[in-house]
Amino acid sequence: MQERQTRQIIDRIIELDARHIAVASSLLAAMAIDDPEVAQTWLDLTEGASSDGMDPHGLFILPRDVFEALHSHIRYGYAVEWLANWSLQSFHLKNELASRLPGGWSDMDSVLATEHNRRTG
Repeated sequence: MQERQTRQIIDRIIELDARHIAVASSLLAAMAIDDPEVAQTWLDLTEGASSDGMDPHGLFILPRDVFEALHSHIRYGYAVEWLANWSLQSFHLKNELASRLPGGWSDMDSVLATEHNRRTG
């Protein structure tokens, strides 16, 4: 039973993260065209936010500074709130998945990378 639940957690994490990346990158691209100043604010706030260099523009995990600056924006606020919600949901599921694995977060990263590679070929 736990295996099935673990599989469901992995599926949901992959779904949330894929949606987050797609919406965040589309939103940032739209901002760059329609509101370059707002896009620059996003980029300025994410500069250096990714300690490992894997997410330099906050497309995978929305940094809190970006949320704070843009969640009340009339055009983009609703999407920024979606991104924050998806980030939070994904984090909680990753934490749950890590607690089920012997190596914790490092195993969780490995499991998710393997599953992502399997799905994307």
